[in-house]
Amino acid sequence: MAGVNIISATISARVQIVFTIAKLVAAGIVIVVGVYNLCTGRMGSLPTDGFDASSAGYGTIALAFYSGLWSYDGIKNNQQNLRISIVLFVYFIGILLIFRLE
Repeated sequence: MAGVNIISATISARVQIVFTIAKLVAAGIVIVVGVYNLCTGRMGSLPTDGFDASSAGYGTIALAFYSGLWSYDGIKNNQQNLRISIVLFVYFIGILLIFRLE
């Protein structure tokens, strides 16, 4: 890609567009085939019990929140909207999980 960019930035942009379209088409094919297989009942090696073996206690939820907030620690952009949306999202998911437990 660097070689194509050296030759022409316009050609490089067009090549990137072609690769992006090819990637989106491939992802779309995978999604369509997967949904078709799920609708026809061919689940292959997917577990049928879902999250039955998982543990959802208050401690694990708190740990999940802490881990989620830690992942946003590297953001140096102090925009007010980003901080508000992250906090609201974390509390919203927390309330949903707590209602799920009870």
